[in-house]
Amino acid sequence: MDYKEKMSIIEEYKELYAEEITRFKKETKKIFPNAHVEMFVYNGIGDPTLIVNFRLIEDKKDQSHQNVDNDPVYTTFIGHLPVVHPDKDTKFKLERLRGDLSVQPPEDSYLAMGRVKLPYRKSTGNIAKQTDKLIAYFKKVGKAVLDNQDNLYKKDIDNKYLDIND
Repeated sequence: MDYKEKMSIIEEYKELYAEEITRFKKETKKIFPNAHVEMFVYNGIGDPTLIVNFRLIEDKKDQSHQNVDNDPVYTTFIGHLPVVHPDKDTKFKLERLRGDLSVQPPEDSYLAMGRVKLPYRKSTGNIAKQTDKLIAYFKKVGKAVLDNQDNLYKKDIDNKYLDIND
């Protein structure tokens, strides 16, 4: 398969997945109205790739040292999409690359921070199923943040970012 055909397939994915991407962003923003939420298809090393990025703190200026990696719940998912002309039933694997909740370290610990695990099992399905699983996952993330908001590693979080609707 040549480069032009791969780029054509990526554009097909973008068009086909646009509705589900919009739904994901809308539903996640209902839970986290002030969070950074993105989902997009791009050409990861030439092949179609779906990326999901989430940060509790949307504005980079509100992050410690203006570094988004300091976000207490920075989460990334990746889905390597099949190199085929897609339809709504095209299945792909989605896996989480990172995304636990950073909290204060346990007492008498040498660690800089502790973490609350936010498990996500690698899943296979079409875009609608994957979107549903992601929305359910972020509802659990919202509950975990609320349950641990007094113990978050980052203590200077603006209250607007803790306005979470689980």
